[in-house]
Amino acid sequence: MKVLVTCPPMLGMIDTFRPIFEKHGVDVTAAKVVQTLSVEELKELVPEHDGWIIGDDPATREVFMAGKAGKLKAAVKWGIGVDNVDFIACKDLGIPIVNTPNMFGGEVADIAVGYVIALARETFEIDAPYAQGSGPSRAAFRSLARLSPSSALAISAKAPPGA
Repeated sequence: MKVLVTCPPMLGMIDTFRPIFEKHGVDVTAAKVVQTLSVEELKELVPEHDGWIIGDDPATREVFMAGKAGKLKAAVKWGIGVDNVDFIACKDLGIPIVNTPNMFGGEVADIAVGYVIALARETFEIDAPYAQGSGPSRAAFRSLARLSPSSALAISAKAPPGA
């Protein structure tokens, strides 16, 4: 069995996973990718593999059709975001596919809360002049006083499908 890995976080740790793949008789192909491969690149690679561990690549109907015409038997979407994967195409083509719903969920939530706080306190505006080589204006610091100790911030979250 041959599996294509196009997910950069997993590729960064591929040597950790190789013994597990080998133990199960899986020949793993670590794609040469920084973030994503193009549809055309995927249409060449995916059909040569029995399985595909997907990162943020465009996992489109076109790619899955090419895979199905080749050896592709199943796919896994690594991570919590699934907007780049055509699950309907997989169903239509009879390609089993799953995602990893709790992968990076805590990390993404941490960053989201950090961004909300940074936006509320306008720290991006305060930092921008430093990034351009100068300091912030006094007006920028006044924005820090806008949220009084009695200010409240509410965060609501909906669990993603499969979580």
